Amino acid sequence: MTEPRLIDTNVSLVDNGCGDFAVRFEQDIPDDFLQDLQDRFVGKRDPSGELLCVAVIPTVIIDRWWREGFRYTEHTHAEMVARLHAESMQKFITTSKRI
Repeated sequence: MTEPRLIDTNVSLVDNGCGDFAVRFEQDIPDDFLQDLQDRFVGKRDPSGELLCVAVIPTVIIDRWWREGFRYTEHTHAEMVARLHAESMQKFITTSKRI
């Protein structure tokens, strides 16, 4: 069985019907991808070996954070995990260990 993969963010221009346009950012996140993350979290499957996988954050979320001024490259893993918790996105966290 191959490991589930995500497709990159889809960006489209949307007409709101009033002559204005907006940019829409979407990413399909398949159920098997979320199940794989859950399996890692509960310890059924953790391919990391000596490395600890803290979270798997889809590109669409990283892109949004970047647009909001949250530069993930300037923050610690703990800060990113805290932000995932604050936004109710715990399903992307792959460990229960304290960071």
